Amino acid sequence: RNQGINLTGKEVHHWNYNLKTDVFILSPRAHKLVHKYLTFDKQTNMFTSNGILIETKEKHYQLMIHVFKMNNVNYEIDVFPEPF
Repeated sequence: RNQGINLTGKEVHHWNYNLKTDVFILSPRAHKLVHKYLTFDKQTNMFTSNGILIETKEKHYQLMIHVFKMNNVNYEIDVFPEPF
């Protein structure tokens, strides 16, 4: 559910499926790009990148920033709930 947030033209990205309401809000293009660099780990319900578990919200955020820089794009990242 959107919990009062306008998600028009946006998608929700779960960084940790154990925390279903702790998400990033991205454009569809940004969301698709981020997932090119992530692998879902079924044991932890979180993501890995290059075999390394991205176990904190801050690390996940930094990975997304890195992915955007590598691809020379400037996508916005909204954080819900409040920033880490």
